[in-house]
Amino acid sequence: MSDIGSRATRRRPLTILGAAVLTLGSLTAPASAAGAAEPAAERFAVTYPTTSGPAAAQVEEGFDIDVEASRSGTLKADIRPVGRSGGGWIPLTLATELPNQAVRPGAVTAVAEPPVEASPGDYTVRVSLVADDGQVVARDRVRSGVTIEDHGLPTGFESSDGTAWTDFEQEQSFIADLESASPRAAVSVLGESVNGLPYNLLRIGSPSPPALADIEGDAVLLVCSQHGDEPSGREACLQEARRLSLTSDTRTRDYLADNTVLVVPSANPDGSMADTRENAHGVDLNRDHLRLEEPETRMLAEVMRDARPETVHDLHEMGGQDRPDLEVVWGRHLGIDEEVRAFGEAWGDDLVRPRTEAAGYSTGPYLANPGTGENMTLTNASMFRELNGVISETNTSVLAGETTQTSQLRRVEVQRITIGETLRQQGFQKERMVEAAANAKRRNIDMGYTQQGPYFFTGNSESPDPPLPSDYIMRVPCGYLLTEAQVAHRAVWTELWDVRTQPTSEAAYEAFVPMWQAPSSVIPLMMDDRAAGSNDIRATPVDDCGDL
Repeated sequence: MSDIGSRATRRRPLTILGAAVLTLGSLTAPASAAGAAEPAAERFAVTYPTTSGPAAAQVEEGFDIDVEASRSGTLKADIRPVGRSGGGWIPLTLATELPNQAVRPGAVTAVAEPPVEASPGDYTVRVSLVADDGQVVARDRVRSGVTIEDHGLPTGFESSDGTAWTDFEQEQSFIADLESASPRAAVSVLGESVNGLPYNLLRIGSPSPPALADIEGDAVLLVCSQHGDEPSGREACLQEARRLSLTSDTRTRDYLADNTVLVVPSANPDGSMADTRENAHGVDLNRDHLRLEEPETRMLAEVMRDARPETVHDLHEMGGQDRPDLEVVWGRHLGIDEEVRAFGEAWGDDLVRPRTEAAGYSTGPYLANPGTGENMTLTNASMFRELNGVISETNTSVLAGETTQTSQLRRVEVQRITIGETLRQQGFQKERMVEAAANAKRRNIDMGYTQQGPYFFTGNSESPDPPLPSDYIMRVPCGYLLTEAQVAHRAVWTELWDVRTQPTSEAAYEAFVPMWQAPSSVIPLMMDDRAAGSNDIRATPVDDCGDL
């Protein structure tokens, strides 16, 4: 693999590229550490990695270390080639969940990064607890606890040392080579973009990924660079796909045995080729996830419908000298079920932002998130499907102390941290996510039967202003009548949103759409005249369905 640049020129000292495995194994009881804690007066032990469950990472790519500590302090870690005695310890860059490698008493997870001088091979890992006066008060080590790997297979971005983005032809070669190199990776071509480019989906699982038709939950979907001129997400997705597919890391392999990671490396191939936000039709794809008029958004809708991933992570970019390195957002349309929305809030505020800030980067909320009267974003559409829809936005500006090269490297590094937290959350919360989705669907059905609101046509859950009376209704229609032309015009909703219709004897109408069904949270957005900007159907609402 290409040595990724002169890291000393970077603005940030830490890269957490392997944070994806941060707590993927945390639901399993830790194995006993090899070796005894020293000195014995302090309770301090490395619980992961162990000799029976070693960690693995490429240089400058993170692996996780778990310790049990009886007191607060600061962690330090280093590694030494197996078979070497005496000196030769190589310091690791380390980050805990608190700034400056600080830890509290109890179980602690840290992310360690091997430096470029660590050659491939097996290493003993040593972890120390340091008191406020700088003295080491406890230490533990695990022989053969870490393997430094070299997967090869650099992306175009890595081969250029971060100076040029991976182009579409290089991406095609990369994913083909990855599929050949690892039984964990398989490529599906979902269809074609407007200009006829292949629309690829990477499926990653262990020992091999299931077919797309066989996936129903236990999955994460990474949607990379939906805006073609926002390339850092695609680079992070390619690098993470390589790590997941090729690493020997124990926790990663265990995670992939129970979960499938789905990656759309270029969610807007034509836009990536042309370096444009929009697709070849000039459409912003991230405003088309309700209407589904574009081939790219329809293919993503098929994946969400069929695979039912617990989380859909949409990777984007923004810019501005006054904005942080990372901004986070989740589905914020007021019509989203609050139990479902809570997982997006937890992803952003409790996981991604603290971990990113502990790595030395600045973060903030993305307050400009659409949620008002415009067409549906992927995050909103995901949450209307009762999936955890989230966005990471890295800052494209060349910030103080950066060059164009180090700015681009920083953008990719931050995106990889966010991917790690997505896998982390899905790993330990997916059962609760599935339960929340089922609860939301029941509430949607009940709303159709009871016709009780409020039902919001528009609104942003983060807005400090209360919704206007025109934004919502308190009595919900029991259904909508569609003409023959309307049924034909929006057949895609029946297919890709699972919206059921039934025949009607009402004159001049072809079908009736009842509200007592699971997708009822989006039906008025699709069909009601009061959902300004969201649809072009203008179906006829029915307030009394007693005769239908």
